[in-house]
This record gives sequence, structure tokens and C-alpha cells, in this order.
Amino acid sequence: MEKNQLAVIEQKASSMMEKIKALVITTAGELAAASDMTKSVKQLATFIKAEKEKFTAPAKQIIATAKEKYDPYLAQCEEAEAILKGKSRDYLIAEEKKAEEARAKIVKKVEAGRMKPETAMDRLSNVQEPPKKAVTEASSLTMTKRKDIRIINQALIPDVYYKPRELDMMKLRRAVTSGIEVPGTELIEIAVMSSR
Repeated sequence: MEKNQLAVIEQKASSMMEKIKALVITTAGELAAASDMTKSVKQLATFIKAEKEKFTAPAKQIIATAKEKYDPYLAQCEEAEAILKGKSRDYLIAEEKKAEEARAKIVKKVEAGRMKPETAMDRLSNVQEPPKKAVTEASSLTMTKRKDIRIINQALIPDVYYKPRELDMMKLRRAVTSGIEVPGTELIEIAVMSSR
């Protein structure tokens, strides 16, 4: 929009506001004048929107074109990151499981009387702790676990954990993760990967 076009709009808008503020409606004729003014206000608004659109339409088109060009590749990057984190999480969980199985095997031997407790203590201390992260000079990939819940039988969950007409997951999550046993739920851990 040219500078003088903006000046015209500013002058029309200011003039319109002065007339409207000064308008007093006490007769049918003044009411008719208000009706005409309302139509003029709508016409001015339509004109201003059209002038504004001269700037915003090309900008919207540029944004749409950029999204069309780059969003598929951004989606591929997001998918690739999710795949890498998933594979990393699976590896780290498998390593945790191996360490747990090694500890359980030692404990079973002690319980069966095939290993002395002192020997078991030495062997337990030698079970390598599974890694929780990968760190390089350029990056780090860390697995943390957050507590969450899984609904195993929604029918058993007391009404107090429902919002009107629906389950209040925030309230339910707070209760279960703080140690309250709620029928129909169980506390689970979800492995979450973060990177920098």
C-alpha cells in the first residue's frame, strides 16, 4: 500500500469515528442515518481488508510455498530422529534386561545353595551396570524413565478420577504416580529419549 493510500484510510477512519461519536439517536431519521453509517463502516472495513490483503496474500503464499517445499523433509528428519531414538531405547532396555537377568541368575544360585553369599556379593558387584546414555564430543543421547499409567480396566476406576463425562487423566496420573492405588490402573515406566 502506498503512503498516500494509508493516509486516505487514516483520514476516512478518523472522520468516520468523529461522526459516529457525535451521533445522537433520538428520532427515526437519526436511526436511518445510523443505518447508513453502519453500511459505510462495513464498506470502509471491506476496503481496508482488501488493501491489507495486498500485503498479506503474497506473504501467505510465500509461507504456503515454503511449507510445501520443506515440510516433507522436516517430517523425514522427525521420523529419522524417532527411529534412532527408538533403536537406541531398545538397545538400552535390552542391556538393562541382560544386567537384571545376570543378577537374578546369581541370586538363584545362592538360594539353591550352589553359591556362597560372599561369592555372590563379589559376582553381583562385577555385573556391569547397563549404559543410560551415549556421549560424544558432538552429542549426547540419554534415556530417562518417567512414571505413567496404563488403563487396564476403565470400568473399575472410581468416579472421582473423571471430569464431567470423561476421565481426568491429569488427576489420575498425579494420584497413581504419588503412590495411591487406583483400581483399574497400574504404574508403568516409559523410556524417553532426549538429545541435544
